[in-house]
Amino acid sequence: YEVSLAQDGAEAVRQIGERAPDLVLSDVRMPGLSGIDVCKRLLGCRLVGRGRQASFLTLRREERLKPGGSPV
Repeated sequence: YEVSLAQDGAEAVRQIGERAPDLVLSDVRMPGLSGIDVCKRLLGCRLVGRGRQASFLTLRREERLKPGGSPV
C-alpha cells in the first residue's frame, strides 16, 4: 500500500486530484477545509465513487453530525 499524508484539507484535495487514491481517510476537523468539505469537493469532481471510498473519523466526543455532515 502507498500512504500519503496531508497537513490540511486544501492539500488533501490537491493530493487526491493528483493521485486518485482508492481510499480517503480523513478527520472531520482539519485546518482550512473540514473533512466534510473535502468530501463535498471530491464528490463534485467525481474523485470518489466508482470504486473509490471516503471514510471520516474524529476524536471529539462532543460533536455529533447529522447525515451529510452538519452538526447536530
